[in-house]
Amino acid sequence: MFVRVVYVSRATKDFSEDELLNMLKNSRPRNEEHGITGMLLYGSKNFIQVLEGKKASIDQLYSNILSDDRHTDCKLIDYSDVDQRAFPKWSMGFKLIDKGSDIDGFSEFMERPMTPKELSQNPASVIGLLYSFRSKSGTVNY
Repeated sequence: MFVRVVYVSRATKDFSEDELLNMLKNSRPRNEEHGITGMLLYGSKNFIQVLEGKKASIDQLYSNILSDDRHTDCKLIDYSDVDQRAFPKWSMGFKLIDKGSDIDGFSEFMERPMTPKELSQNPASVIGLLYSFRSKSGTVNY
């Protein structure tokens, strides 16, 4: 049995792709060590992330995320028990979404700055966007 956390938040600054990749370079080994998998999307200063793993590991990581000063206005979209992982081989898949993206499940909430409150009002779309990446080869930076 695993848990899944999906949250949205607002970046406190515009992150360059290099900054985001460096952040991932640092987090992936820790995620692997703790058995955490998932996916991170970033666009228009919005973060959308799904994390999955053992409850204690996810709870600790989410607690750390809440105190991270690189983002603000963190809104929990989903916290569920799951029987299996949706991203079993991804210590943290990542996609930088820009306005020119032609991706199934892409919607306007990544094209313009929206508050996490606005994003959290449509959890099915947020979760659907995350899951649209899991089967697309070549669209995710590992």
